[in-house]
Amino acid sequence: MEQNVQNWSRTTNNIFIAVLIFSIGSIAAGILSLLGSFSFVRVLVWIVEIGVIAGYVLYILRLGDLRTMVEEKERAAIGQIRTAAILTIVTAVLGLFSLSGWIAGIINFAAFVIMLVGFNTLKKSTTMPEKARSGFNQLFIAMLLNIIAVGLMTILSWIPLVGIVMATIAGILGIIGFIMVITGWAAVKNSPAPIA
Repeated sequence: MEQNVQNWSRTTNNIFIAVLIFSIGSIAAGILSLLGSFSFVRVLVWIVEIGVIAGYVLYILRLGDLRTMVEEKERAAIGQIRTAAILTIVTAVLGLFSLSGWIAGIINFAAFVIMLVGFNTLKKSTTMPEKARSGFNQLFIAMLLNIIAVGLMTILSWIPLVGIVMATIAGILGIIGFIMVITGWAAVKNSPAPIA
């Protein structure tokens, strides 16, 4: 029992660190991209984006550890979240090579939907403690906000005046989603281990 508690604490803490790495890295890359296309800035963006990918790889690995600590239904949900994280790595790699934004948008949309399904299962779990379920509920809402944001940008961003409004709304939803991902995983991290 004590071993399970220690493993849960260590694994969820490592997941939280990975989330901070890829979340803060994504923001830093976005800010650096706004500074222009100078070769020095471009190199910095690449370095930060490689850090984001490393954060996602750590996230995937630690989710694999988390899968060993939960029941079969929850294990399948965490597997879905891992699959979605792999898709997110694909979009980060596309970003490194400045490939089409709409392709990345479609892949991100699919990743958010898959995560939404996984977090929906986890938030309803009967073996997860209440605090963990609350964290997974926040993650579910964050994915829902991200789906709306990506959907607005993909579908309506090409319309001149509407595109600006949709970009603003999508940006606000993205910021709220970003905060909820961090607070959601913080709640999971600070939760007791699930019932064995």
